[in-house]
Amino acid sequence: MKNISLVFHHNIHLVDNFKSELIKQVKSIVNLESINIPSSVKEIGFFVFSGCRSLKTVTIPASVDYVGGDLFKGCSNLTLNCEADSKPAEWESNWSSGIEVNWGYTAE
Repeated sequence: MKNISLVFHHNIHLVDNFKSELIKQVKSIVNLESINIPSSVKEIGFFVFSGCRSLKTVTIPASVDYVGGDLFKGCSNLTLNCEADSKPAEWESNWSSGIEVNWGYTAE
């Protein structure tokens, strides 16, 4: 199983200006199955993980204030774990691409 923990220096956001590079990096990892987004991330742009078909688990911390649409388009068999108790108002309505979300998630 391949896992990735996204590690960024504080105050860096995953928004459109970083999206292209991140997509290239994430999609170039063959058989990526798990992503744990660090609490330093505040925003995630549109389509960032779309097409990552081997992705099985993504954990999004409560620190994320904004998520763009269709973040997981084309992903199947994916478990989305979100530390927030419910979808923050600033997240796009179609952010999860219809995938069921485990709200109020806490790591075991």
